[in-house]
Amino acid sequence: MSSVEFQVSAKTARLIGRENISGVDGAVLELVKNGYDADAECVYIKYDMPFLKVPEELSWTEANEYFRNQIIDLEKYYDIKDGKYVIKQNLEKNEIRELEQSILSLGSIIVLDNGCGMTKDILETTWMNIGTSDKEVNIKSNEKKRIKTGAKGIGRFALDKLSLRSEVITSNKNDSVYSWKINWTQFDESSLLKDVKAEIDEIGNDFRKIVECKLGDDFKKLTSYNWKTGTMIILSPVRELWNTRLFNKVNRNLQNINPLGSIDKFDIIVDNIHRKELNFKSLSGGIVRDNYDYMIKASYDGKNHVSITLDRNEIDIETKTATVEIKDFLENEKRKLELDTNEFWARDSFIEEKHRRKDFNGEQEYEYTLKELL
Repeated sequence: MSSVEFQVSAKTARLIGRENISGVDGAVLELVKNGYDADAECVYIKYDMPFLKVPEELSWTEANEYFRNQIIDLEKYYDIKDGKYVIKQNLEKNEIRELEQSILSLGSIIVLDNGCGMTKDILETTWMNIGTSDKEVNIKSNEKKRIKTGAKGIGRFALDKLSLRSEVITSNKNDSVYSWKINWTQFDESSLLKDVKAEIDEIGNDFRKIVECKLGDDFKKLTSYNWKTGTMIILSPVRELWNTRLFNKVNRNLQNINPLGSIDKFDIIVDNIHRKELNFKSLSGGIVRDNYDYMIKASYDGKNHVSITLDRNEIDIETKTATVEIKDFLENEKRKLELDTNEFWARDSFIEEKHRRKDFNGEQEYEYTLKELL
């Protein structure tokens, strides 16, 4: 008896990935989540989209700046009136589509993080493995032990959702800098998934220098972060024309990626080159001890045991005196008294272990069974 193996069509694999990504806004969020999962301290998003729709008019300056290097005859789509280009009123549907494609080709999105990056081996295996179970097996990040938030193995289709061509530049601490490139139109032209190819090249050993070269002056905003490792994703040309609502939607959702109360640093910086009012920063330096009175951490073993750690920070135990304000009813006025805190701490209530003066500054651990807690 002979055996045969399943074949997966390229279009089916693409549909599976796209079903898990709702729209271009969800695709950007998926890439930011990947940065979070990679233990990044910073994710930088750069939108370079000169136009949000096919422009009705173009100035000479805009035509020269944006279409100078494009093989496009603007006079096919625009009339010249009063020193500017004015769109023709009788354009055919295919001409409007051609013009829209030219506008889309001007747009690009960059998503950069300073996480752990990927090795060549990971690029060739895990990254190229659609639907990989890596995030189901390794549910926490390697160093900071973050609970991974990204989709399970379909995040790379976020690139397909956003652009026709994509480049991933990445570097791990134990490897060189590698470039991974793909033209997503292959999924339309290839029958089987195995016919779709990506290109991997070694492009250097200094990730920071390469990122700085790609970003130019924009890199000045990021110099306070460590860029020894990380991943830069370049998406161009974009597939869709964005609008203000989409930019704002992404900005609102970005605030929810870093869980409330996360101790480690995770900053998100959005740079909208042509619309500065849509720039965004979500800076979280992590929880600083000076900013809380208590921190409670609990761990449940899934059976019957709960461990609780209480970090107490509500009292300055070094204070020698305390000032209290009392009301003198006879004099009908308030007076301040200086009290010796040693008398306060000498009370019977503060003799027992975990209730002593020194116990009010630092972590205390408690162990309970579920029955005791309930």
